[in-house]
Amino acid sequence: MTDTQWAEIQRKKGAELLAEGNPSDAIPYFESALRHLVDRNDLYSAARLAPVLADACLRSNDDRLLRRATARSLDLSVRLMSLPRPSHEAISNDQLKTAISSISKSLKSLGALDVFPAIQEIASLEQLKGVDESGSLRERAAALNNLSIRAARTGYAPEALKAAQEAVHLFLQSEDAEDPATLVAVMGNLANRLAEAGDLDSAQIAAREVLMHCRRVADQDESQLPTLAMALSNAGVHMARAGDIPSALDSASEAVAIYQHLARDNAAAHLPNLAGSLNNLGVRLADMGQHAEAATAIEESVAIYRQLARDNPGAYLPNLGGSLDNLGVRLGDLGRYADGLPVTEEAVAIYRQLANENPGAYLSNLASALNNLGVRLGDLGRYEDSLSVAEEALLIFRRLAGENPRAHSSRLASALNNLGVRLGDLGRHEDSLSATEESVAIYRQLANENPGAYLSDLSGALNNLGVRLGDLGRHEDSLSATEESVAIYRQLANENPGAYLSRLASALNNLGVRLGDLGRHEDSLPATEESVAIYRHLAEANPEAYLLGLAGSLSNLGIRYSGSGEYQTSLEALRESIDIYRALGETRMPTYATQMITALQVMGNGLANLGRADEALGCLTEALDLARHQSNSSQVLATQLEIAAIYTRQRNFKQAGESYESASREAEALGSAAILGACIFASANCRKSYGDFSGALTRATKAYEIFEQVGNLEAMDRAVELVNSLKALTEPWS
Repeated sequence: MTDTQWAEIQRKKGAELLAEGNPSDAIPYFESALRHLVDRNDLYSAARLAPVLADACLRSNDDRLLRRATARSLDLSVRLMSLPRPSHEAISNDQLKTAISSISKSLKSLGALDVFPAIQEIASLEQLKGVDESGSLRERAAALNNLSIRAARTGYAPEALKAAQEAVHLFLQSEDAEDPATLVAVMGNLANRLAEAGDLDSAQIAAREVLMHCRRVADQDESQLPTLAMALSNAGVHMARAGDIPSALDSASEAVAIYQHLARDNAAAHLPNLAGSLNNLGVRLADMGQHAEAATAIEESVAIYRQLARDNPGAYLPNLGGSLDNLGVRLGDLGRYADGLPVTEEAVAIYRQLANENPGAYLSNLASALNNLGVRLGDLGRYEDSLSVAEEALLIFRRLAGENPRAHSSRLASALNNLGVRLGDLGRHEDSLSATEESVAIYRQLANENPGAYLSDLSGALNNLGVRLGDLGRHEDSLSATEESVAIYRQLANENPGAYLSRLASALNNLGVRLGDLGRHEDSLPATEESVAIYRHLAEANPEAYLLGLAGSLSNLGIRYSGSGEYQTSLEALRESIDIYRALGETRMPTYATQMITALQVMGNGLANLGRADEALGCLTEALDLARHQSNSSQVLATQLEIAAIYTRQRNFKQAGESYESASREAEALGSAAILGACIFASANCRKSYGDFSGALTRATKAYEIFEQVGNLEAMDRAVELVNSLKALTEPWS
């Protein structure tokens, strides 16, 4: 029995089952036959079978099978377009035309409308007569490139990559192989597809090769400067993804300089590209930690796009929305939360308008902008509003992922991760955990299918899962999730330190926290020390980008040493951390104020434990002033309680009582009845200690009432005991 005969038997079995109304049972036979024919390179027979498989999948009403059939049809398209012309020993020209027509029919019936125009283009090419081989190569390369872009947009990443590779292969055989503009188009698309597949190094290499070629051509022909600028922009993106941030910034800066030169001579032709290159430059500057310069670059981009959108909204309104969205992020990096909010709100409004007019094109952009809006609102403490927009973003991504999981599952996972943060901000820890667990599950599935593209996302989600579990007191589970995150980042950092070392440092810092939560202070030290060492190494090369991370890990190291009773060593780490925070200046204070306050609090505690009470009070007073300046009520409360504790140790009960009463006002404003009761009870004890029995009795009675409201029986007993003792002191002897 020949291979073709075996495949025909499989096809007939499938056809019989389909005729009997059993499409789900028929599909495995059709798929088996199709695989067999493709493996034997009988593409003509495979293409004729594709519409039959499509029909069976349609009858099954199984989305998973429909997507699989679409992927097979796309793969066949690429294989057919890659065959030599004008003829091939395995298939005649007429058979080729019939085969591509069959694939076109298959994709149309499967509802693959986004890729269908590219297949129509391919089919029309095959109808051309007398096309020379070089021209055919050029046209087929362009068609495959178009197919690749459309397939990627709809989530068919493996097929998109294969089409991009074949497009480059055909183009390099054509007479136009040296044409810079076309080379940038096909090689740039290949680099994008490689990056999506997680092969960041190969993507960077492809982008650099194009850049080198374009630079040689532009050196000899100034008219090719626009192409060189485009190649520089593309290369910068891929250099950054691969972790070479300095080179990425150099490329982005050079692209902007070229477009600025070109726009001076011909603004109409080059202003749009200048705006896009400025937007990219802003991202690269932010990667280097140059946040003020990043905001300036993107503000210029926004200004240009705003002018262009005013004259031609149909062409440039989407670009304006994207640039505004990016500007909101950059302003947030600077701690300018109030300035970033209206910018992001405008981006959302633009994308909402565009999505109403064309949901297929812009719903995803709207959801992404909503995600960023949720972050901006959260930065301002507007947690309920933040949650509302995060939920809207999630609804959109859930709908999109339901329609096309390949294209939108990763964005759904990101939205769930973000929702977990927003719910955590509101103290809804169970709901937060549920959202984060779903995010991890999606990323785990994606990483199993494509580890290069999604392992990093999985590791980030696991890191967040550790936080969510810790919030619920599930410290063992929290540790397990964080350890897995560290293991993944360590693997990635070994392969590409430029891209992943900083993420490994952050995960190690969190691992130290998780071990500390379990009381394993000695075990927490190596992880935190490694985090400090990595950040120190990174900050030496790029202080603007990594000094803040170094300060945070040093602060955590101080906490870990303090937990181990090594107060002097703790003070050294904390002092270095605080010195870094102070050196960073006022401009970015909102982005690190909370961490600096915590470092000052821990340092104050450490000094107090060493008997250096005056120095401790100095640290805590600085923390209190900073917390008040930042309107951080919870940190104000925590610091006042630390100060009160030190005064109590000094037996300075009057000052301690005043601190407890200040703390009680903060607790009342925060609505924390349990802490309010504890503060008032402590204040009562202080007043008793310095002889204000009447004031103490009033406060002890109030504390009892609060403890009764919250149902704290043990605290009620202590309050009753204090009240009775005070009554004995205040009531006259009979």
